[in-house]
Formats: sequence, C-alpha cells, structure tokens
Amino acid sequence: MGYFPYDCVKCGGGDARCGSSTCKYKNCGGGQFCWEDSMYFKVGRGVWVSGTYTGYGRMKVDGDYIDKPLFGGMRGIQLNERNEMELEDNRDRGEVYCASCRPPPPKRNKKK
Repeated sequence: MGYFPYDCVKCGGGDARCGSSTCKYKNCGGGQFCWEDSMYFKVGRGVWVSGTYTGYGRMKVDGDYIDKPLFGGMRGIQLNERNEMELEDNRDRGEVYCASCRPPPPKRNKKK
C-alpha cells in the first residue's frame, strides 16, 4: 500500500489541487503526493477535530481530542495505538477538510 491523498469535501484534496508545502513542481495541479498536511474531520453539527495526514489514509489526531467522548462510545470513531483514525472507515461519521478549506466558525451575536 502506498501514499495517496485524502478527499476534501470542499476542494477535492491533493488529487484536485496542490496543497503540499514541499511540492517541487511549479504550477502543480495536484497529484499523488500533493495533500495539505494539516486537516480537519467534522463530526456532526460542528465538532471539528484537527490533525495531520499520514499519507496512508489516516489522520493523526491532535492531543487535545484524545480523551474526549467523541472517540469510541456512541460516535464509534476508533483510534489506533498511535492516535490515528482511519478516514475511510469513518467516512459515514463525518467529513474531511483541508485546513485551508475549513469554513470559519459562525459569528455569535453579542447580547446587549
């Protein structure tokens, strides 16, 4: 099994555009190694889990989320011993976004 990019729901991911900070090709239009390292997995109505893509179809979840009830239990999202989640296994539980494609958080109305 080799490297391959993830599919961002907004831009299509590395196959659709180059998001790599280390790509050696000028004007690259995307390819097998052109993913953006920082990424998000959106669960439900706005729980954004941040992490780093491994290149093997897994997201290494940032430490802030490891002990939250999001993993296991009702949501059923499992992490391996390296705190990585399989993106394909969890596709029906959330959406994958490149860090640059994540929509800004909604503005909250200030109470007067």
